[in-house]
Amino acid sequence: MTVITLETMGLTKYYGSFCSVDGIDLSVEKGEIFGFLGPNGAGKTTTIRLLLDLIRPTSGSYRIFGKEKPHRDPTIREEIGNLPGEIGFYPNMTGKEFLGYFLRYHPMGFEDNQGRLCERFKLDQAALDKKIKYYSKGMKQKIGLIQAMQRRPRLLILDEPSEALDPLMQQALYTTLQELKKEGCTIFLSSHILAEVEKMCDRVAIIRKGRIQTVENIAVLKQKMVRRLTVFAESIVLSQISKLPHLRLKRMDSTSAEYQFNGEVSQLLQGLAPLPIQDIIFPEPELEDIFLEFY
Repeated sequence: MTVITLETMGLTKYYGSFCSVDGIDLSVEKGEIFGFLGPNGAGKTTTIRLLLDLIRPTSGSYRIFGKEKPHRDPTIREEIGNLPGEIGFYPNMTGKEFLGYFLRYHPMGFEDNQGRLCERFKLDQAALDKKIKYYSKGMKQKIGLIQAMQRRPRLLILDEPSEALDPLMQQALYTTLQELKKEGCTIFLSSHILAEVEKMCDRVAIIRKGRIQTVENIAVLKQKMVRRLTVFAESIVLSQISKLPHLRLKRMDSTSAEYQFNGEVSQLLQGLAPLPIQDIIFPEPELEDIFLEFY
């Protein structure tokens, strides 16, 4: 039986006459990494602030762990970890003091997990003893991530989690999120970085001007995608290929042609097999190609 961790029903937020979030319907299952994808200004951060009860909706509602109006239940907040897009720090605290401060509000027993995360994100004792005002942007991001994950939340809400992280720390983040997923944690991840969402997420919602354009499994989205195909052959062969079904010619010269293809790959390969083709490039569709269809 599917367990729904997070659900929104017609969630809407107006600022005066401007609609920032327009009737969002989402359902996020327990233990999945759900990508919330859109450019800056699409409504991602506003949606997250609504879910965290930092602002109230104009209309619509949402459930967390099956409970409507979860802001009235403080036990629900204890089960949510959050990394804001613009996290605020106490600049005169050390990193160690900052992380310890947030553990004070929760039951004991998470210190070992905090230490494990600090080790993974390369924050040694010297770094943790330094005041946050002296941290680089990347170090602040790592501290923010650790405070969100250190107490093993049931729901983790992350706004642009890999911002300012170098490639090694991005990989550490991906590994940690996969571990949390295996433990049953639900992860709601907002990002405008297409490669990040494609690498980590099970499903993705694409938001544009406050409205959800699609919600799909990434693999299914790729199957629906119009794919690109480049064939190298003599011009007479390329002309024959152009007559195959589900192919649309985009460009052709004397040695190659580029097509758009929307159909069954097996049927395409059957049509190409008897022809004297020199080479073929048929890349996997990327999330970026899908994303641009909505923009």
